[in-house]
Amino acid sequence: MRITTIDLLDGVSLSYFETDPTGHEKRVGFNVPAGTVVGHVRGGSGDVSFAGGRQELARGDSFAIDGARVASVIPTLTGRISGALVFVSAGLPQETARQLSGFGVDLACLSGLSGARGLTLLGKRADVTRVFADVYLHAEQADVSYLRLRVLELLHVLSASTQEAAATGEKGRRQRIASQARSVMTADLSRPLTIDAIATACATSPTVLKEAFRATYGMPIYSWYRAYRVRCSAEMLLNTDLPIAQVAAAVGYSSPSKYARAFNDCMGETPSAWRRARAEV
Repeated sequence: MRITTIDLLDGVSLSYFETDPTGHEKRVGFNVPAGTVVGHVRGGSGDVSFAGGRQELARGDSFAIDGARVASVIPTLTGRISGALVFVSAGLPQETARQLSGFGVDLACLSGLSGARGLTLLGKRADVTRVFADVYLHAEQADVSYLRLRVLELLHVLSASTQEAAATGEKGRRQRIASQARSVMTADLSRPLTIDAIATACATSPTVLKEAFRATYGMPIYSWYRAYRVRCSAEMLLNTDLPIAQVAAAVGYSSPSKYARAFNDCMGETPSAWRRARAEV
């Protein structure tokens, strides 16, 4: 089996895999580290055997594995199959956990994806397939900064959907509204949204939206939205040579001066000073 791995964060990686295209390898084993694995089948079909049983996989399927639960027996893969795997290690470094939390990734919800068996078929989810399609498209360029953002989006979507499934009653309704709002806000950063527009997209009122978001995430929705856009722009400043005005536009600021003020409020320095300081390290 051919595997190409790209490290995205300390403890988070992306791997592209393909079993023997000649068909000589009928069954291959693969090590799954302790932690959560989210996978997607790009092509072919087969099945994976593991400590908890056996699961058939087909093109377009996404799945989740709990490395700790399946590690007692090395999982084996049968068939001609290709795709991608996202690994999130158990016991992440504090900085990585903080970064994931900043992007709305709930690690507890993420670890529950795999279910009691240790491997769960997530099906052919359009939101997951969309992210993986983009990941495959950028495989050859190996643009780590871009792939990191897309994988963080994937982990956010999956943990948010787990939160929604677990939430019940009035508290659950507020959590669903808040989670949906985060998905709306992160879908296209180049198009800035007003609170009214977000509320409309979530089929609720601005007042309920603001109350639900603060109750769920402990901060005002506008503050979270601004901080998220600034953090994404910081990634671009660090990993691309794009002019600051272009970076500002990519996260929804038509005015570079307004972007600079927002960046300074969140990061403690101007975009140019922040980029320059890290380029000198």
